[in-house]
Amino acid sequence: MKLEVVKIVSAPTGGKWSQVHVFTPEDEEKLQKRGQIFAAFSLKSITLISEEEIASVGKELISRFHEEYYGILEDTAFSRLKKAQEQVLKEILPEAKIEVVSAVLVENVLYLGVTGLGKIILSRGGKTGFILQGEEENLVKMASGFLQAGDVFILGTKDFFEIIPFSTLETALESGSAQRAGEILTPLVLGKEDGLASALILEVKEQEEYRQESQVLIEEPEKKEEIKKMIIGFLSKIKRAITQPPPEKPKKSYFTVALILLLILGVSMVFGSKERKKQEQERKIEAVLEQIKAKKEEGEALLSLNPAKAREILKEAEAILTQTEGEKITSPKLEEAKKELKNSLSSILKEYAVEEKLFFDLELIKKEAKGSDMTLADEHLVILDSQNLAVYSLGIKDKKAAILAGGEQLKDCLKIAAFGDKIYILTTKRVLEGKLKTQNEKLKMVVEKDKDWEEVKDLAVFAGNLYLLDRKEIWVYPTTAEGFGGKRAWLKTSADFSQAIEMVIDGAIWVLKKDGTIEKYLRGNKEVFGIEGLDKPFLEPFGLYTSPDEEKLYILDQGNSRIVVLEKNGQYHSQYKNPQIASFQNLVVSEKEGKIFLLEKSSIYQIEMERLNKEEK
Repeated sequence: MKLEVVKIVSAPTGGKWSQVHVFTPEDEEKLQKRGQIFAAFSLKSITLISEEEIASVGKELISRFHEEYYGILEDTAFSRLKKAQEQVLKEILPEAKIEVVSAVLVENVLYLGVTGLGKIILSRGGKTGFILQGEEENLVKMASGFLQAGDVFILGTKDFFEIIPFSTLETALESGSAQRAGEILTPLVLGKEDGLASALILEVKEQEEYRQESQVLIEEPEKKEEIKKMIIGFLSKIKRAITQPPPEKPKKSYFTVALILLLILGVSMVFGSKERKKQEQERKIEAVLEQIKAKKEEGEALLSLNPAKAREILKEAEAILTQTEGEKITSPKLEEAKKELKNSLSSILKEYAVEEKLFFDLELIKKEAKGSDMTLADEHLVILDSQNLAVYSLGIKDKKAAILAGGEQLKDCLKIAAFGDKIYILTTKRVLEGKLKTQNEKLKMVVEKDKDWEEVKDLAVFAGNLYLLDRKEIWVYPTTAEGFGGKRAWLKTSADFSQAIEMVIDGAIWVLKKDGTIEKYLRGNKEVFGIEGLDKPFLEPFGLYTSPDEEKLYILDQGNSRIVVLEKNGQYHSQYKNPQIASFQNLVVSEKEGKIFLLEKSSIYQIEMERLNKEEK
């Protein structure tokens, strides 16, 4: 790829200066490792008034930027560009304010940097938008990406984009070329007395050298023809020599030489073609490795400032590697980069590809047992079997199992909850109570269906009080010495729980809905709660878990075959991935044990959270 460049620079005024810089190294090593550089600068000073003084400092600024970028060849282009911008920023402050908006072209990868409040805009495929924008005067922002023929970039200072409205930029870019866009925009800048406006318009075109390479390949048959003629001529001479009376030995010798020449020619042509292909592939691999490394560094640098953006950038790096696999480009270096990126995804993105392990088969308790709901109580899993009308308990440490209750009293059972040493089962007509440490005991009815119930979807017990999640209300039954008192509406404002899946309580009430929304309620009011940093939205979420003992929220996301872990402020924490997760029905979590337990009909599986636990210590 090559870039056609149009420069736009406003005239300097008192204390204000701007300029652009375009440079292509003659040194082959610098060109290969550092590429071409394109940059727009602006400088504002209250101490330098004359145009000569501010221009002199501006030239020094460009010179230092150039030295910092091209002076060291060991770093990546991405890393060096960032350091160059940081260095000139450090040197110029606090005497003046600067902006540097830069782009570096290495192979067909463009590395971008913005110091200050400058911006970079891209027009591609009929769509135009800002791809990099400065947010603070003394902050450097970076990005990178592959180029496409026909791309048009505008690198500009803050003042440039303040002078020209976005609609005008779109119109200029729709003109179809950098030259025509420059003809539209240049008069608008030069007509303003603003010494801080400068910009570069870069249009991506196919590299002419690549066409020359293809021409060489086209010319090769002609070269082959010439060689062929030379060999035929040479063989003719041999033939003439053979017809003369010399001894037989020379005749064989001539034929041997001819055959060797033909063999050498064929081998050299084959190896030449293979060598060209090898070199081309090596160039592609180096370009991919450079971009992967740049995105990895960019993602790691952004992690503390913008975790969501950092994850997005690292995902882009992963997509680039996937693309090379699709193109069947292989290399030990690419495999090593893949391993390093995988480690980064695990440690930075906290994405864990986990193995599910069978924890227990419920059919060992009862033939054809099938769990429909599950909860955790006093280091015991408590499983509701709505098909066989039974309740089972299972120790999470000793795996000691028991049947706690069963029979027709569990007809139309829906959900199970626990508090202390008691269990509670919601049916369509009542709430039943039993004990965790007794077996085959008849359950006690503690709450009967009320005329105000519409469609009770779930139950939970917190601080001894019973909560029922209804279609439009949360009913609370306060604990009493005899059991539970009369119900009262807990919500202070109306709500719609028609699409609710599950409710859990840890002091606040959390409600998971079918569309993946999680709602938080506190003291009867809905709280502001949003999820941040999640790489993709929930798809068919099927379970939500937390408790007063757990620090985080856990969501069983069937559609994406993962378990997502959130901080209770909504910030993404981590996720566990496994294709089998798509078939699980319910989950409970013990952070103390470092385990996630998952229910799938007659089986209970576990996922270890050892790495998560190590991070938290």
